[in-house]
Amino acid sequence: MDNSINTYILTSNKMVNNTMDMISHSFTSKWPESNVTVLGYTEPDHKYDNIKFISLGEDLGPNKVCEQLHNFFTLQNEDHFIFGVDDMPLIQKVDNNMIEYATSLMQMNKTIGRFGLTSDNVSRGHNVIEQIENNSLIRSLQADPYKISCTYSIWNSEYFLLYLKEFDNLWQFEAEGSQKSNNDNYEIFAFSVGILDHSHMFKKGNLKQDWYLSCYTKKSLSELDKNVIKKIYNL
Repeated sequence: MDNSINTYILTSNKMVNNTMDMISHSFTSKWPESNVTVLGYTEPDHKYDNIKFISLGEDLGPNKVCEQLHNFFTLQNEDHFIFGVDDMPLIQKVDNNMIEYATSLMQMNKTIGRFGLTSDNVSRGHNVIEQIENNSLIRSLQADPYKISCTYSIWNSEYFLLYLKEFDNLWQFEAEGSQKSNNDNYEIFAFSVGILDHSHMFKKGNLKQDWYLSCYTKKSLSELDKNVIKKIYNL
């Protein structure tokens, strides 16, 4: 793995072992260039050569997560990083060249606060900036109510920390942070066709009926991937 940008996946004590197994399988097969660190609390039972693990301290529940993430990322010497959560296995191969393009764009333009790597932004208010190969570069409207999202994104660390410190949990960070971010002069970019296509396994702690389907394209995990993930989560 020789990717210049780090990817951080947040998990909990309850899910740490499942997360390590899922990320190892999913990212190795779909995005082998990635450089992944799982952020958790108690050390997992086993580790993988292709995934790092860092403890944020004690698992104090969702209402301490923002504070713990703020403390962690404040100490990191990184201008940009990718952030995601632990129940979103990848469905398709990731075009790492487009990841590198998005990262370079952010490095050249400090006003880009977040670059969404999924298709989450496409259904929101946006303008098309330019065509890039078989994709388009889009920019969210300043008053869009969903500017902040914990789906896979490249973050300007200053922008991530700016709103993170004001809230207790990630739901507040997304919903109330998006409201606060209206007209803050930071820009939210994305591709019209998401680079990371993923499913979403759990909602409020319960397995979703369509856990194996893309949140955007309705494509499914392969039979191999479904069987591996069923074994990992004892489904």
